[in-house]
This record gives sequence, structure tokens and C-alpha cells, in this order.
Amino acid sequence: MRRASAICSSPAPKPVRSYGPAVNPAVRANGVLTLHLAPDQILAALSLEFADDLRAPQIEELVIDIERRIRATHPEVVTLFVKPQTAATFREGVPQRFGDSPAP
Repeated sequence: MRRASAICSSPAPKPVRSYGPAVNPAVRANGVLTLHLAPDQILAALSLEFADDLRAPQIEELVIDIERRIRATHPEVVTLFVKPQTAATFREGVPQRFGDSPAP
């Protein structure tokens, strides 16, 4: 029996939002998109805003730490993508991708 994959987009739920400030106050989670590949396999894409004064090596280290923390608490996340973008850019893109209202 073939199962359909589920796609979900919404503002970052509280556990996801907590990864930003918990790692560094220079990181803010805008939202998350998940794709359930199988009951125990999830692909997650995070929209994160990084402080403007961070350099690429600092952002790389933050992303590595965020990935480690997410996988430690959610081993079902088998793939994680991080998209650096401002909160305004994230909000502007939601209606273009998902209509006026993002999925719950």
C-alpha cells in the first residue's frame, strides 16, 4: 500500500523557535516546512534569520549546532535544510507558495 507524503508549512512551532535563541541570540526561526517521507523519516526545512554582523564561518557553526540539537531530540529528522532569510521575506513568500493561509 502506497502512502501519500504530507507537507506542512507554518510559523515555527515553539520547539523549533526555541532552537534559535537557545543556540545564540543572533538566530531567529521564522518557520519550518516538513515533508514526511515515511512514518519515521522527516525532511525539515528551516527559515532562519541570522544577525547581520555574523560572518559565514559563524553561521556555519550555528547551523551545525542547530542540526545536532534537532537530531538529538528528533531522530526522525533525516534531512535538514536551512534557508537564511529575513522574517519579512519569509512572510512574503508564504502566500505565494501556499495561498493566503499556510497549512496548520
